[in-house]
Amino acid sequence: MGYNKKILTAQYVIKAVIFFFLIILLFGCKKIEPKRIVKVETISITDIGYTSCTAQGSIIDIGEDGITQHGFCWSTSQNPTLADNKKELGPRNSTGVYSDILTGLSPNTTYYIKAFARSHDEEFYGDQESFVTLAPREPTVITTAVHNITENSAQCGAEVIDDGGVKLIMRGVCWSTITGPTIADSHTENGDEIGLFVGDLTGLDPGTTYYVRAYATNSIGTSYGEELSFDTEWPQSGTFNDPRDGNEYPWIKMGEQIWMGVNLAYLPEVSSGTTSTTIPIYYVYDYNGTNVAEAKASDNYKTYGVLYNWPAAIEACPDGWHLPSDDEWKHLEMFLGMSQEDADNTGFRGTDIGSQMSRYSFLWDDGALENDPAFGSSEFVALPGGYLSYVYAQFRTIGSDGNWWSMTDFDTNNAWRRSINYDNSGVQRDYTYKANGFSVRCVRD
Repeated sequence: MGYNKKILTAQYVIKAVIFFFLIILLFGCKKIEPKRIVKVETISITDIGYTSCTAQGSIIDIGEDGITQHGFCWSTSQNPTLADNKKELGPRNSTGVYSDILTGLSPNTTYYIKAFARSHDEEFYGDQESFVTLAPREPTVITTAVHNITENSAQCGAEVIDDGGVKLIMRGVCWSTITGPTIADSHTENGDEIGLFVGDLTGLDPGTTYYVRAYATNSIGTSYGEELSFDTEWPQSGTFNDPRDGNEYPWIKMGEQIWMGVNLAYLPEVSSGTTSTTIPIYYVYDYNGTNVAEAKASDNYKTYGVLYNWPAAIEACPDGWHLPSDDEWKHLEMFLGMSQEDADNTGFRGTDIGSQMSRYSFLWDDGALENDPAFGSSEFVALPGGYLSYVYAQFRTIGSDGNWWSMTDFDTNNAWRRSINYDNSGVQRDYTYKANGFSVRCVRD
């Protein structure tokens, strides 16, 4: 009995040893996982400017203890750390991409940058990236539009869209009557800020073409925007001097046209009894000599100006003015009330257009023109200066009609003209021989 008990006890001991051995073997062979650590990546540097850029990083793993701070660090030396410049973006509890704008950089400088993450007292960094900020340059400015144009002023919009990386010294607009205006010409001074502004152009001449462009200046230099052009408005009337002989002429605005208010009196030479369709010929009514001074002293010259054959007429107007075309005559007539259909016809057209254009009834023979209520209602001041007839080589019809050339050919020997007669309140349109001597009215270019 005692022997069997000892055997059973030994068996229990052996089984217990085997059990404990298996337990130790089971747990002793289990794989032990390493502790998770933070992983961060530097992705890219974009939108690089003079003093800023956009940095992008990524949290690959937040580790076991989480991220207590993350962001970027940078320096002008390689391998930046948190001891250098840094941008902290706060704690992080998830993986993913993050970005931010870094400011306060210096222009034209090489920087080294890393994404970083901190887990309590441990710091983790992405790979180093490098970039160079933009070098300073002249500003970028655009000219937008010219508006509020008057006889003597206008406004020009503009915008500085880039200061060039350094503080602006001045911005504004500059203008001139010749192309390519600079700050050496007339200009405004509109401050030293980036953005939109408006320059006030003053002291302009009426009826003049101007060229204008925006400018911006910094310590690097001055740059200009696109050049624009505009014409100042004309007043309703005024005077100008012909520099060739000093004659002063009134002018009048008729719709969108500027017309001389009296007949042209330019007389470089004077002829007597000569006609031509090809050579310029100049006449003064009833003067039959060749002395220019004597011709200018006559009353007919002072009242009616000069009569020109067509070759003389097409080159007689001063600079900035020209002999009107047939269409420009039509525009004048329609401004005064003539229909397009009448304007395109020949013969006398327009109910009272001739009356409106005429002036000084005492110079006109008695007739329908003088008795029209519309007589003299415009500022054209047409007078009955007659003409030189090439057929008879003599002056005719002073007091009864006035005749004016157009620059438009009808054919080789004829050109279109306008005529106003004492006995008709309309305006005659027809073509006639280029050797005749007619009056000239110039229209502004």
